[in-house]
Amino acid sequence: MLRIVGVLGAGLVLAQPTLRRQDSDQSVPVPMTPAEIASLGDPFVRLVLRPNPAVTSLDQIDQLILGPSTANRRLLFIVSEQIADPAIRPGSTRRTVTAFSGLNSGIRLNPNVMLSVDLHPSGFSPVIESWGWDDAARRYNFYRLDGEPLTWKFRGSSLDADIARDRSGKCIRCHISGAPVMKELLLPWNNWHSPRSIADYLTPGAPNAWPVANTPRLGNLASAEDLMNFVISAIRRFTTRRIEALANGTAVSNGPRLLAPLFSTTEYNIASAEQLTNLHPIPNPVPNQAAPPVAIDVPDVFFLNANQFAGAGITGYQGLGLPEARKFDTLVKITPAEYRSLVRDIRTGFPDRRGDANFAWFVPEASHADNEMIDQILRRGIISREFAASVLAVDIENPVFSPRRARLLGLVPQSFNGPAALTKAVLDRLNALNPQPNTPEADFRTLLSSADPAGAVRARITAYHARVQAQLNGGPAARRNELRRLYRLMLDRRLLAGNDAILRPLVESPLLFPRRVQ
Repeated sequence: MLRIVGVLGAGLVLAQPTLRRQDSDQSVPVPMTPAEIASLGDPFVRLVLRPNPAVTSLDQIDQLILGPSTANRRLLFIVSEQIADPAIRPGSTRRTVTAFSGLNSGIRLNPNVMLSVDLHPSGFSPVIESWGWDDAARRYNFYRLDGEPLTWKFRGSSLDADIARDRSGKCIRCHISGAPVMKELLLPWNNWHSPRSIADYLTPGAPNAWPVANTPRLGNLASAEDLMNFVISAIRRFTTRRIEALANGTAVSNGPRLLAPLFSTTEYNIASAEQLTNLHPIPNPVPNQAAPPVAIDVPDVFFLNANQFAGAGITGYQGLGLPEARKFDTLVKITPAEYRSLVRDIRTGFPDRRGDANFAWFVPEASHADNEMIDQILRRGIISREFAASVLAVDIENPVFSPRRARLLGLVPQSFNGPAALTKAVLDRLNALNPQPNTPEADFRTLLSSADPAGAVRARITAYHARVQAQLNGGPAARRNELRRLYRLMLDRRLLAGNDAILRPLVESPLLFPRRVQ
């Protein structure tokens, strides 16, 4: 878009490109006013779009972001559901994420600005997406370079993304809370280039390297564990700002909105066992006799929200001080033959092929975005440990996609000041409701009214562990039935992730989750 800034007689003498605003894919881009552009305060607009709004070259964008300091770094990350396939096929693409570290003109780059571009065998797509953190406005700003000719558009922000009703064609369609999204946040990174899943064809100098691999940009190829640290830091800071907008100390102005991640799955991450399956059909069909090379350990986060109950771990949660939840990490060890039978007999695969993910037991788990919110409001004394434990213990065996927990959010008052006031208000509402036995409301009231809610939850965790263990040790038939029950539950959660009206866009490819096939 050219903005006329001066004329001489009947002829134009000066024109400058300006940033456009495009609210959704369906919207017509319109020029932004200087005041609107000045209101954007993230590193991307400050370092790139204000000084050079016409820039379209990735290399030039890098230079503008990094500045003159040789200490600043650019890191390139690559993700794809077809990451294991080195073949160049029609439509072969990989998604790249570029992060930056260091300081430029006093602006901290990490974790405040990132780029996303599709990678083809011979080069990069001209379409570029970017986000930048605007600390003054407490939001992420989203940008996209596209069109003919290529022009930059401001594509909205994360402001109020968590309560948005209209997401169609917007960046918040996938950035559901507004924060950065890395579904496979922790190891072993099934679909990311990483030490656990090396995409050697994208490594410069590799014998089977794609032509693009030998370009300078791929020389900065980094591993998913580095991006994990960027994203954890970004979500932590974003969560802090969200809480500050909804609470003044322990005085909360919008309780249902603040506490939604405690009751509902507002986002999810994906966990898996650390063992390979040898049953991944990309790029080639799986031989009938194939099986995992070693026994499979089902992760504890499949059984319950172990990260929140127990705390600690890579994300460093304070948690609820219930280490019994971690005992599930060693509860189920599936032999290679048993795992092969589960995949084969329950007919698992992708739309056009049978098999499983690269790493075993690839399943949605409670997200870092949700757990970080819970952890921070606990640390701030907004809710009590007992209250959080009571909520999470309702439908304890479903750490994600629990309609039983989600319906309890309506009990949270609009405003309250401190954990005691919250607990009293919720109990008053439960008592007035006088719920029927065996309902989530009755269970919640029992837990909250207990003399020791956390102790009651600890007893539930222990009983749950013992029940599963008894089935696994109850003889061949009981063990087989329990493994099949757990495996079907894992498949059901994959389906729920794809069927949820809000979360559905996070399943960007039918190759993400293996499912039952005919």
